[in-house]
Amino acid sequence: MGIDIYCGDTIFGCSYSFWDTIRTEIYQATMDYIQTLDGDEFYLKILKEGKKSLHFMNALNYYDIGGLLALMNQSDCEGYYTVGNSLDICMLLDKIKPFLKKYSCYDCVFTKDERLFNTVYEVFECSHKNMKKVTIS
Repeated sequence: MGIDIYCGDTIFGCSYSFWDTIRTEIYQATMDYIQTLDGDEFYLKILKEGKKSLHFMNALNYYDIGGLLALMNQSDCEGYYTVGNSLDICMLLDKIKPFLKKYSCYDCVFTKDERLFNTVYEVFECSHKNMKKVTIS
């Protein structure tokens, strides 16, 4: 058993445990990225503390990494990512790509492999480019 995410014929699938690893490592890489940010002191403090608050989402959106919430707060089965979620997730992945290289999920997020249908990035990119939602099954 596992999870499949797809947009049309663009499909990524893996075990539930590896999907948890992917999301955890994306979260960790995002936290690594946040440590390098400059700018609004109020939002930086909120992000660096890492605590969800009323301003946490605004802080993520201020730095164009709001896709983290969409990715982390979605069901592992029978759900959808909207076109807007997909664009936000791609923007997040673009920003954290150098920070994700040290994690085990990097290849399945960005690097095409003959054993995989598509990469995680390709599924979300397909969604926002074609204006179609991503289905989770």
